[in-house]
Amino acid sequence: MRNRSFRDQDTGVQINPLKSTKMERVNMKIIKLALGLSILPGCAAPLSAQTADDISFFEEEARVITASRQAVPARKAPASVYVITSEDIETAGGAVRLWDLIKNVPGVDVIESRSFYGNVSIRGLNEPLNNRTLVMLDGKTVLHPFYGIVNWEDIPVSMSEIDRIEIVAGPVSALYGANAIQGVINIITKKPEQLGGGTITYSAGSRDTFLGSALYGTKKGNLAYKIGADQRRANRFEDPDKPAERVGKVHALVSYDYGPETTASFSGGYSDTNYIVSLGPAGTGNVDGYTSYLRTDFTRSGAKARFFWNRDRLDVRDFTAFNDPNMYSDSYDFNLEKSVDLFPGDILTLGGGYTRNTINSRVFSPERNKQELWALSMENKWEPSDAWAFVASARLDHHSLTGYAFSPRAGTVYSLTPSQTFRLSAGTAFRNPSLVENYLALIQTLPNDGAQLPNPPFTTIESTLLGSRKLDTEKIYSLEAAHNGIFGKLKTTTAVYTYLLKDIVKMSDSRTTCTVACIPAVKTEAVFTNQGSARGWGAETGAELAMTRRLRSFANYTFLSVQNYSNSPKHKANGGIKYADGRLTADFWANWVYKTFWNLNSPGAEELLKRVGSYAVLNARTGYRFKGKLEGLQAGFSAFNLLNDRHYETLPGESSSQPGQNGEIIGARYAADVSYRF
Repeated sequence: MRNRSFRDQDTGVQINPLKSTKMERVNMKIIKLALGLSILPGCAAPLSAQTADDISFFEEEARVITASRQAVPARKAPASVYVITSEDIETAGGAVRLWDLIKNVPGVDVIESRSFYGNVSIRGLNEPLNNRTLVMLDGKTVLHPFYGIVNWEDIPVSMSEIDRIEIVAGPVSALYGANAIQGVINIITKKPEQLGGGTITYSAGSRDTFLGSALYGTKKGNLAYKIGADQRRANRFEDPDKPAERVGKVHALVSYDYGPETTASFSGGYSDTNYIVSLGPAGTGNVDGYTSYLRTDFTRSGAKARFFWNRDRLDVRDFTAFNDPNMYSDSYDFNLEKSVDLFPGDILTLGGGYTRNTINSRVFSPERNKQELWALSMENKWEPSDAWAFVASARLDHHSLTGYAFSPRAGTVYSLTPSQTFRLSAGTAFRNPSLVENYLALIQTLPNDGAQLPNPPFTTIESTLLGSRKLDTEKIYSLEAAHNGIFGKLKTTTAVYTYLLKDIVKMSDSRTTCTVACIPAVKTEAVFTNQGSARGWGAETGAELAMTRRLRSFANYTFLSVQNYSNSPKHKANGGIKYADGRLTADFWANWVYKTFWNLNSPGAEELLKRVGSYAVLNARTGYRFKGKLEGLQAGFSAFNLLNDRHYETLPGESSSQPGQNGEIIGARYAADVSYRF
């Protein structure tokens, strides 16, 4: 965001975005205190002597599979990777939504537009309809082709089933194609043998919050299977008597080992959903319907084949912008991949894929609209020594409307010592226009409140919104340098980066097409076009301190400056402390987010920005694992927004002519939970 002033809509005075209010300074003091408490207890720990015992605190570091085609330790990956483990998930204070689990990750932006509807981006550019971050479940996309977004509550997985979440920051189209502009979030579930039995979980709390799940998995001989069910409901923050969501999920997997290197699996999931969403300036609505998928995987001696079918049948009811649009879509995807050892230390992976997206909706023209996509990819990883690793990736994608997109990526990793690594990486990525951006044909009628046009004689504003089949892909170019280190009981990560996003797809400004001849209505028209660019640069730094075997703390800070995007917070900080002794667990963490500025979205008017203030949120959880005859039973209490800092994370609507982003005020939620493993 450029250092410039904006005119505040409430007061009419100029505002400097970098100037904090008194309340924002108070929030900053709160977060500084939380960060200080998270680090100070370990200051007495000697960090100069890196003994084997010190290093053993971090020996459990997982090998990540999302940053490249080959599994590598996170600090040796060719991109910045952050891992949320199952232990982190189990003790996450106040976490009831999937996006709650990743708020503590440096560089990750989470905005909660509604009580159970959030949007997640990586390294800025977040908005209520963010479609530049790829979200996957076990490597399979969960984005809706309608607009390329994810509805987190639709994902057919329960928190107790998640093994880890891998977050890759930066462009990753060289591996995953479209939408991986800002990064990838891969939710990886536990294998049946990891479950080794069943888990029943029940949670209830304020605002009629209820979360219940049942999960069972096991492996017998060569056959493994798991099955789970999840039900959840909760009411809104702004009106605790009105429902925010009602969701039910079922999912299952069966796999069979034909030999030591040959496995086949079949899986599927179904989510029955009903929840309130914010579609930015387009309004709010109640999403009602179901999403489902079927999937089969086959692996043998370095070769992988995968097919999946995603099916969505969703209606948006009570939509404030127009009458009940439907979103009926089907996605079919087939992928092949093969890895070969060219010579010692060098692995080449080749792949190809085909995707077909189809959609039928009342907001489109009558015919069934579709996208045809295919891709070829390669990655070469060369490790000439223990100290050096070179990774080069590239992918060629073809879209039926935009043509070809080529996405290269390269990374060099140097290990000064086994615990000190440096990385330099560069790459490009792209986003195809969504089906909405290509095929939208919608007439939206709104009452005229007289703010922009006189009423009478103009009582309504009739806006025509159109897609375009002439759109180009959005493209991003990125450069990054990073360091990961272990200093005794302290583990650190630091990254600096810059990027340029070009050919941004946006809805054009409305132009008036009919006035006097159309009284009592005035007619306008807007169309999706490629317009402008955004240049950003930033830095992320974080630390985890293992004070004792039972007590750990963490803290991180993110700085980001993006030209022409005032809704990206310039500063963010997270910190917390965790305690676990085998029975008692306690977790406390805090998030602080700097102020942002959002467009009021007044039809036919110039861009007018209004501030959403900075906020600090404190969360906590405590739990107890029983022993003896009650072995397997665990009980806990959690609090989200413990101090009930009522705040907006995106701009609320001012009126029908100034809808902002239709944000909801966010308050506190408290819950007690009990689980039993058998």
